[in-house]
Amino acid sequence: MIARNRPGWPAKPAENIKDLLFERTTGGFAFLVLFLAVLLFAVLLRESVPALRKFGASFLVTGTWDPVLEKFGALPFLYGTVVSSTLALLIAVPLSVGAAIFINEFAPPWLKAPVSLLRSSSPPSPASSTACGGSSSWSRSCGTGS
Repeated sequence: MIARNRPGWPAKPAENIKDLLFERTTGGFAFLVLFLAVLLFAVLLRESVPALRKFGASFLVTGTWDPVLEKFGALPFLYGTVVSSTLALLIAVPLSVGAAIFINEFAPPWLKAPVSLLRSSSPPSPASSTACGGSSSWSRSCGTGS
């Protein structure tokens, strides 16, 4: 049993208050992240209802894209997203794990600092780079980009 829980033992109030404050703050931020994820899902669901009513659930499983007849399907876009994300992960995970092992286990001390700096200044993930490239391609193909 922890000493602070035992009756008659003096507790250190400053440390306990700091610990309690830290615990409550991190718990609050964890709840906030969860709340924002649920809120995001709710907003996306609410905003997609008109499209689902108009085009039906077949929108997700058909590949037709005919603006003249107003028949749309998102399957090619969903498939492309899954394939490009999978390829990005297949390339990025072995490279990042290999780089981490090299930096921490095999690199001489004089090389660790510059290589670590180079790694930390690189883009956060190939997926974000792919998403940026995909969104710019999408905007050009739709005629909304420059």
